[in-house]
Amino acid sequence: LVGDVRVRRYAKLDRQNDEEYRADATTAIDITRRTALSAAAGWSRSTAIRGSFENGLQVGGPLRQTRAKMRITARHTFNRLILTGGLSGERFRYDNVLLDDGTVIDQSFRDGSRFSQILGANYEIAPRLSLTSQATFDTHRFKESRPAFNRDAKGQSFIAGVRYELTRLLIAEFGAGIRNHD
Repeated sequence: LVGDVRVRRYAKLDRQNDEEYRADATTAIDITRRTALSAAAGWSRSTAIRGSFENGLQVGGPLRQTRAKMRITARHTFNRLILTGGLSGERFRYDNVLLDDGTVIDQSFRDGSRFSQILGANYEIAPRLSLTSQATFDTHRFKESRPAFNRDAKGQSFIAGVRYELTRLLIAEFGAGIRNHD
């Protein structure tokens, strides 16, 4: 279990004061010597950074977001080959922004979810050297469903590379791939 709280206070721009909260839980279990499962869940309440792709607003109070996420991963070893598969999901919601004059800017168009499927393979060609590959399939869904404003998307990425164990604690990985996002 991991959690943290971040509190920001400004001397002059006190309308930008905010608090951020995060809690994450992770667990893993070895089902057999060759098969393992892991799971993670998390929740956060944070502020989207002003001037970023997420928050282009130059006026008003902080843009607050709430996120909940889950992930489950399975791994099985066949001698030198390790196969990995996983599913993850995330739901996010944004609060409305309040301007200095009391006007409320609706931010519900940002609300949505993301679902991912990941498949990976790792083949050991020497005691410390492995070939790796991974395929990821993403689906993004947003609350706004009107055709002219619809930002729903699908994406795929494919990566291949090498992994070298420098020490038991330090691993170097190099990969190249392609990503397609609609």
